[in-house]
Amino acid sequence: TNPMIPVENTDSVVEHVVLVHKSVGEFSKQFLQKLRRSNYVTPKNYLDFINTYSKLLDEKTQYNIAQCKRLEGGLDKLKEATIQLDELNQKLAVQKVVLAEKSAACEALLEEIATNTAIAEEKKKLAEEKAMEIEEQNKIIAVEKAEAEMALAEVMPILEAAKLELQKLDKSDVTEIRSFAKPPKQVQTVCECILIMKGYKELNWKTAKGMMSDPNFLRSLMEIDFDSITPSQVKNIRGLLKTLNTTTEEMEAVSKAGLGMLKFVEAVMGYCDVFREIKPKREK
Repeated sequence: TNPMIPVENTDSVVEHVVLVHKSVGEFSKQFLQKLRRSNYVTPKNYLDFINTYSKLLDEKTQYNIAQCKRLEGGLDKLKEATIQLDELNQKLAVQKVVLAEKSAACEALLEEIATNTAIAEEKKKLAEEKAMEIEEQNKIIAVEKAEAEMALAEVMPILEAAKLELQKLDKSDVTEIRSFAKPPKQVQTVCECILIMKGYKELNWKTAKGMMSDPNFLRSLMEIDFDSITPSQVKNIRGLLKTLNTTTEEMEAVSKAGLGMLKFVEAVMGYCDVFREIKPKREK
């Protein structure tokens, strides 16, 4: 019994083998009659037939087994591929969501960049316009400063001349003024102008005499910071000068020192007027 032949097929196989072997004998007789040639059928032929059948059955069985294994392997690969495909599809679905989010973020970023670029361009344009405006302003300021310096240069000789008038005076000239018990109106007015210029609050002859008692009185006048004289002081001094109503000759006849101080006060007022005009230009 061949284990490769199912039990239910054993009888059929045996009958077939016997039938084939017998048919060979019958065909051998016909072969002899027609061709006059003999063909002998022996038990060995029967055994060879069985062996050949068994060998062929074994080969085909092994071939079929190999094909089945190959098919099973292919099916396993298909199953693995299906599983991997499902996993890849799941990953792809996740990645599609991530891609959509990143695409949206990228679009938003591009829009933001475009907006920021537009803003930057606008700011750049404004900056360029501002730079041009500043350049124009600087040109104007430079011209104004030059004009201011020219105006100041024009008034400085007057101020220096007034200082020279003070330098011509000596202590005896100041003592002469202080000797007045009741000074002439012109002298008192000029002295009150000096008091205002030096920041005194009380404007009277007693205060003026006290001011002039300083041995360095004349030097202190030349060391006054004219730039710090306030508009209020200038206004008050101008008011007093309007009430003076005298000429240079009249003042010289009254007091040499008074004339020198008058020229000094008028020069300082001229300087203050110019300085008030040019100060904003110099500070730009």
